Amino acid sequence: MAEDEVHYTNTSNSMKQKHNLEQLDVHYGWFKRLILYNQNPVTGLFPRDTVPNSPGNELAHVRDNVYCVLGMWSLSQAYRKHDNNRGKYHELSTSAVKAMRGLLLCFMRQAARVEQFKQTQDPTLSLPTQYDILTCLPSKDPDYPHLQVDAISLYLLALVQIISSGLQIIFSRDEVCFIQNMVFYIERAYRVPDYGMWERGTKYNSGTREINASSLGITKAALESVNGFNLYGEHGSSWSVVHVDIDAYNRNQTILTTLLPRESSSKNSDLALLPMASFPAFAIDDPALKTRTLEKVVRKLKGKFGLKRFLRDGMGAATEDPYRKFYKSEEVKGFDGIESEWPLGFIYLVIDAMFSNNRQQALEYWSQLQSLLLSDSHCACLVPQYYYVPMNAVDSERARPETQQRFPGGRGVFLWGQSLYLIASLLVNELVGLPEVDVLRRWLPAPNRRRSSVRYSAFQGAPHDIVVQVSIIAESTRLQTLLATYGFLSQTPKQIEPIQVWPPGELVKAFEYLGINQRLGLSGRPARPVGVLGTSKVYRLGGVTFVCYPLQLERQDFYISHDMSMLVDDIKQSLAFVKSRWSLSGRPIFVCLLREENFRNASDIKLLLRLLADIRRGSVDGTAVRLGRLQGLVTSACVDHLDFIHEGFSDDDFQFRPVAEVTFSKERAVSLVTRAHEVLSAPVAQPPQSAPPFDAAPFTNRTSSEIVDALRVNHDDIGAQSELLGLLGRREGLEFPLSADTTVGSELDRVSSEASTIPDWSAVRLCAATQHKLVDSLAPSITSILVIGKMISIGVFGASERLISSPLTPKEIKEIIFRYCEPHDPRETVIQQEMVLNLANIMVHQPELFQGMLKLRVGWIIKAMRNELLQRGSPMSLDSLPPSGLKQLLIDVLQPNHLPVPNQPSQGSRRWLYKRQLDGALNRVPTGFYDRVWDVLERLPAGFTVSDTHLPQQPTLSELTRYDLNFSLRVETVLDLIVQPEYRHMIAELLMVISAVLRRNPELSSKKVLYLDEVLTKSKMFYLQEQRLQGNFIPDDDEWTSFYNCPLNRSTAYMIKSVLDEILKSDVMNVDTCQTCLAGQRGSSNMMMS
Repeated sequence: MAEDEVHYTNTSNSMKQKHNLEQLDVHYGWFKRLILYNQNPVTGLFPRDTVPNSPGNELAHVRDNVYCVLGMWSLSQAYRKHDNNRGKYHELSTSAVKAMRGLLLCFMRQAARVEQFKQTQDPTLSLPTQYDILTCLPSKDPDYPHLQVDAISLYLLALVQIISSGLQIIFSRDEVCFIQNMVFYIERAYRVPDYGMWERGTKYNSGTREINASSLGITKAALESVNGFNLYGEHGSSWSVVHVDIDAYNRNQTILTTLLPRESSSKNSDLALLPMASFPAFAIDDPALKTRTLEKVVRKLKGKFGLKRFLRDGMGAATEDPYRKFYKSEEVKGFDGIESEWPLGFIYLVIDAMFSNNRQQALEYWSQLQSLLLSDSHCACLVPQYYYVPMNAVDSERARPETQQRFPGGRGVFLWGQSLYLIASLLVNELVGLPEVDVLRRWLPAPNRRRSSVRYSAFQGAPHDIVVQVSIIAESTRLQTLLATYGFLSQTPKQIEPIQVWPPGELVKAFEYLGINQRLGLSGRPARPVGVLGTSKVYRLGGVTFVCYPLQLERQDFYISHDMSMLVDDIKQSLAFVKSRWSLSGRPIFVCLLREENFRNASDIKLLLRLLADIRRGSVDGTAVRLGRLQGLVTSACVDHLDFIHEGFSDDDFQFRPVAEVTFSKERAVSLVTRAHEVLSAPVAQPPQSAPPFDAAPFTNRTSSEIVDALRVNHDDIGAQSELLGLLGRREGLEFPLSADTTVGSELDRVSSEASTIPDWSAVRLCAATQHKLVDSLAPSITSILVIGKMISIGVFGASERLISSPLTPKEIKEIIFRYCEPHDPRETVIQQEMVLNLANIMVHQPELFQGMLKLRVGWIIKAMRNELLQRGSPMSLDSLPPSGLKQLLIDVLQPNHLPVPNQPSQGSRRWLYKRQLDGALNRVPTGFYDRVWDVLERLPAGFTVSDTHLPQQPTLSELTRYDLNFSLRVETVLDLIVQPEYRHMIAELLMVISAVLRRNPELSSKKVLYLDEVLTKSKMFYLQEQRLQGNFIPDDDEWTSFYNCPLNRSTAYMIKSVLDEILKSDVMNVDTCQTCLAGQRGSSNMMMS
């Protein structure tokens, strides 16, 4: 009986095997005829257009080719699984390798562009994504948008997948170096607006680039996959391993999470999110966010014939002009409701359902897809590129969506969709398993994915119970003795030997050897700072093991680190950041290097001792930490090997300088413990009497020699020296000699150091401004503000500003700051740098403070902070506040319901004036403000005007959509021309009132332009009339100030009357009879008050 069962099982398996092979042969037949036949026999590339003799038949696009490769590789994996002896596996796999190497050849011929782009992110120097299929040179179209980061990242992701299956693609050390430089190329995708998967940039198709979540996600997936991966496979050497900057990876991940579930600023959702969230990238770690993103794509874009690429997409629409590359500004409105639908979307959804183990849903989408396929003489499996609404059905489709017959569009075989259809068919018919299509197991949670090597760090997902290990390194035995006196465990550099401590700059120098290749003209990793995640690893270089302390503890050229309160806050935030963002195997090590200069005064010592006490206790502001000896912490740490450094270089090529222990002679070895005890036990010093500020104005017309003489006279006055040196520096330059051995620059360094000890922060800032210093991390801070959906402008209040709407390089940012700020006040150049850092930092940790603020006008925010100090009656100016005080003041004024503490009781009656001044300076608008402005424009055909700037109904409503970020920015552009903060905020209140009035009275409308300045002036007039009736006399020069201080419920009533009066041009109501309308305004009033 048992033998019969075995015989039956064998027969069943044999029949199933035969059936599977027959099915595979069917797939192989149509795949070879439709796709493989189009592969160029010389270069191995696939054409963009399969129609012979067409222009696209001579061009190969990276993205199309990678999907063709994934299709034939998946089919080869299926043959490998079922039958590896019939030659088809070999044919398909080698064809895939040939195509990948063909693309590699195209890339490597552009090595110079890779080198330039990784340094500058100049879009004109980007790596081409479309090539001549025969010569492997970039396409000759000068206007083609080559900057498509997702395409390059997709290639790297496919490269790792295919090599992981056992195939060899990379053959030489030169190619290894080039792939490493391609990693450098994509690492900064988080700050590189590109043209996206559809090669059109924003949805307006105007040639404008933007940051796309799909590009960021595929880049993140590529970086995860290639990190620690050996390009030679299992038999590779240590020098064929690829390394990824964990901090750059984290920035891409953070900004991706911030953008989702949106695709970009202009696209609320996009079909391009499917391959990012699901196959092949699987880039979203949070299951809830992934589900929300995919559900939004389906809800917004799904139709009967597939998925729209995005709303108002004109590609393939009957009304699109095929002879124009770009659209006119109002043209996208004409595509609303008739967007082409792409069956490609159903294919992605089928594959996603299979990877989600939801076979029933996969079969539902598969069934819908089958009805959309086209037939030829051999099979009914042709995937059309899209389905469009014909011209004669456009109006009917708009009137009754999804009711009109659509027709297939596109030319020849759609290779991208056809290749994905092959993968979907193999999965649905169970001819290939998930691990064969995704060898890296990217569809699984990060800890369960395949790891290529244990020698190099790999992204494993963030454990929930991560503990940040802390090692305290004292630069001298004197300092160690002081710390031991207070019970804190520390070690000196000698005591941790043979382990070394490196400054972060030395680690940067080491990584400059990564990917260097003189034959290709590649310089290796750009000299960018290593972030706190990168410095939390243990490194091994040859026989040396070393750790690195974070950049925050380096002796900074910029003055912020001289403020101990700021430094302590930075350390606390860094510990919390490492805990929340750590995604590598092993525990992070935070090396806290302490110097004797950190213990120079009582306040600094107390701040540091409190921080060290928290570390010893095991919790720093809720972050779990573990203090220990470095030798013990290393055993459980994340270790990375820098094997690439010794390959091809001699020991003379590089010299690294670890931290050395500071020693003192017996004569200088004064007990630090005694000195610290004296400082702490001394009575609290009273702040010195503030001397009148030095007036440098008379010296502006004097000669440089007279200014030098004045420096000698005022040698004891730090403020005077900073002012006079500032004059000399701006006039003569930093190299101007003051004596035989001093220059303006060296004296500025001395004065700045002395001023930070006093401290005189106004003098410190002036010295830094004169030296044109630029703080680190300014460019990443601006980028993080932009990707959250905010805009930022640089400039002084009341003067011209420069709006920053896309990421910039540090050089570009420095030029903007000093151009727009220095002519007005040199100190403003560095204060605005502080502000940018603080705004970005607060936005990450307290995003709720920025609700209602779309555009951050730094000069206006500084104006609000100066007003705050004025209302408090503070004797200190904004320039003289320490950096930590400046940050705290910023946090105070950002509080949504903040009102200044009045210096005098009488000022409390002016709370509404101060509130409007503050909100106006912050550019904060009521909740739902932009939505209400849209409502106003819908009811006012001629639009409205404010401050001589007109916002018309058309083409505004045809170009944009209600929830489009660009619509909000257009409204902000109109409001930006208002010069008074309180007036700006009352205009925002007025627009809310107009919206409520028009919504409550649908019969009201106006064909004339509504002049908001006149309406607000009339509201003020009604207010003054009532005040006179009540016997209150208001002087002419105080009328507006008094009106600005009017409570919201009363100002709303005056606005209602003036709006109705302006629209109807008759006095139909008075304040008392406005209560009906006013009752409908309570919600708006509450929103404006919040």
